[in-house]
Amino acid sequence: MQTSSIPTYSTKTLLQELRTPELFVVMLIRLRAAAAHDPQRQYESWQQGLTAAGVSRDGSNAFDMLMQLLTLVLHWPLDVRSLRCGGLGEAEAWLLQAISLAQHDRIEAAESILSHWLPPGVSRIAAQHMARFAKALISTSLVIPLRHCNAAQLEAVMDMTSNRWLNAGALIS
Repeated sequence: MQTSSIPTYSTKTLLQELRTPELFVVMLIRLRAAAAHDPQRQYESWQQGLTAAGVSRDGSNAFDMLMQLLTLVLHWPLDVRSLRCGGLGEAEAWLLQAISLAQHDRIEAAESILSHWLPPGVSRIAAQHMARFAKALISTSLVIPLRHCNAAQLEAVMDMTSNRWLNAGALIS
């Protein structure tokens, strides 16, 4: 199971650049993480957000199980930003990509991303929960686009050249 070492979403991606399904998932991840991090504080309910969007109970449970696995079995902490942060965290970027892959029937690629954080058996279980969540989102028309990794690679090249674009023809040949 190979996956690109460059995510399709950059950590420099601003939330305002995301489409509604992407933004919905990012905020869901942030709400879930905030509630787990500080259970005494009152946050908007991520469960109510899923219900309001029409996501099935099975989809909501699958998301919760996925997040529980990620937070309980981690090798290192996930980079999930605060609710008010205007940019993506690294984990948010990878999770968006993995959920998109799962929605587009590329479960092995999604599992490969999860295996960056989780041991093999656990990543398989997490991928199953992710697939259920991804399908539940599809049933409510919350489809995350399958972004092409070349866009991320071009951004990486731009960063490496001090914000100057290389000749695009040289990248293709």
